[in-house]
Amino acid sequence: MTLIDTDVKRLVHNFARGISEMHYTSVVMQSEHFVIFRVKGHTDWSGVGSRSYYPSRHILALKDEWWLTTDGRRREWEGRVSRKELQYALDEAEKAGRIQ
Repeated sequence: MTLIDTDVKRLVHNFARGISEMHYTSVVMQSEHFVIFRVKGHTDWSGVGSRSYYPSRHILALKDEWWLTTDGRRREWEGRVSRKELQYALDEAEKAGRIQ
């Protein structure tokens, strides 16, 4: 299945709208109800007058879920992670209908 560029932009916008990570976020893979984003490592403001480095990470989330939702409906990996592990997590979430 080919992703249409506007669909990818919509997923990224709905997930990271209003925060600076939107510029570093891309879609790695998706299923019918879930999506895995990759957020590139970057330096950003971490408080008044200070900057910090945020390492790259992958995030499994429900489609059209917002980044700052804190009710446990996402899973994160920091640093490198294999596509096999991501695909397994995506398949398990789709099968269960929720993120494990």
